[in-house]
Amino acid sequence: GELLNRLLPHLEQADDEINDRLMGGRVLGRSRITTRLRLVLLPDRERWRMGLEAQGNVNSRTHTKRGPARFHNAGRSRYLVRKLLLIDRRGIHTGDAEGSASTNANLTRMETDLDGVPLVNLLVRSIARQMYDRDAPTAEDQAEGMVASRARARLDQEVDQQLSDATHKFRREIW
Repeated sequence: GELLNRLLPHLEQADDEINDRLMGGRVLGRSRITTRLRLVLLPDRERWRMGLEAQGNVNSRTHTKRGPARFHNAGRSRYLVRKLLLIDRRGIHTGDAEGSASTNANLTRMETDLDGVPLVNLLVRSIARQMYDRDAPTAEDQAEGMVASRARARLDQEVDQQLSDATHKFRREIW
């Protein structure tokens, strides 16, 4: 297991643009994704059975406009995605990736279209903040689903591509 883990690629940090919809609002910003891969050997008398795990962090800076308010957030998400790999006399078989994520977003700044209007701006900011606080748990749940879904899709795509490349290389150079 240790030997196989040493052979796994070290993934570089990836910067990504964010352009999503969350709770009816457009979310824009940037994220930085770091991922660490690990292979877990699973006992099996009939075949080689391994679990590929991808653990990662997503740090983001986003903003969204809802009504007259614009919210700026700093977010941190953690995800864990697993994919089963089986090797037997018929070849290599994979399962679909499964995973979950947890996320935490902090409001760093809020602006409104009425910030320049005395007294009214206080009322609008107060209402906007109450709505933000009320909707935060639902927004975090949706964000966790999005992070986990993207991490699963990325792992499935990467493993499928690597296996396809390895199969072609084996047939071309060895077989």
